[in-house]
Parts: sequence; structure tokens; C-alpha cells
Amino acid sequence: MAGERIAAMPRKKPQPAKSGRRVFTPEFKQEAVQMLLDGHKASSVAERLGVSHANVLYRWKRELLAESGPVAGALETRVHELEVERERDVLKKSVDYFRPQRITEVYAAMEAIVAANAASALEACGVLGVSRSAYYAWRRA
Repeated sequence: MAGERIAAMPRKKPQPAKSGRRVFTPEFKQEAVQMLLDGHKASSVAERLGVSHANVLYRWKRELLAESGPVAGALETRVHELEVERERDVLKKSVDYFRPQRITEVYAAMEAIVAANAASALEACGVLGVSRSAYYAWRRA
């Protein structure tokens, strides 16, 4: 055995790597970005269109805005202004509800805001500075 050579194992031929990446058309990307600009949440757009991550949509948006020039930049600025206005409106609508001192009354006011479709629970919690987990725990109780 000392003088015997071990036969070499046959090597597998390297297989060409299959790319798991999908290629999207420019039209598809543009429609996805338009959905973002229309105010849809990136996570819901990604899920609806079958895109792996919301970050992909943000990258497409950045690329399309860079290609489009200053007009697109102005449009992006206006979209941001509208988002800020919406947050301000939620805050204005909640002022009457926010006057109570007890936290359960604040949660009840948030419930009314959400029920009136004035804002989502996420937006209301953010604007009012209330923990979402505490709000949902209150709702379950």
C-alpha cells in the first residue's frame, strides 16, 4: 500500500452558472416608478409586481430621475412636499382628538382617525409619537 497511488477522482465539468436574476424592461421599470410617484408604498408595489425588494424600486426611481433631468427633480421635490402636507393634515385633524390626557383616550382618538380613513395606523402613530406595538396591544385588549 505504501507504494500504491490513489486514483484521482474524476472532476466534474464546470456547469455554466445560471443567473437567477430577472431582466425587466425599461417600460416595466417606468411603470413601477410611476406607481411610487403616485403615492403607493414601495413594499406593496414590489409585492404586487413580483420584484424581490423595495430597494430595487428606489434604485430604478433614482436612475430614472437622473436620466430625466431637472424637471423630474422638481417633480420629486413636489412629491416630497405633498407627503409633508399630508403629515401636517393628519396632525391638524388629530389636534382635537389629542387634547385628552390619558393614553387610552389618545388610542381611541387614533382609532377614530384610522376608521375615518384620514390616515393609516402607521402614519397616525408616527405623527402622534405613539408606539405602534402599544397601539395594537391596546386594540387587542
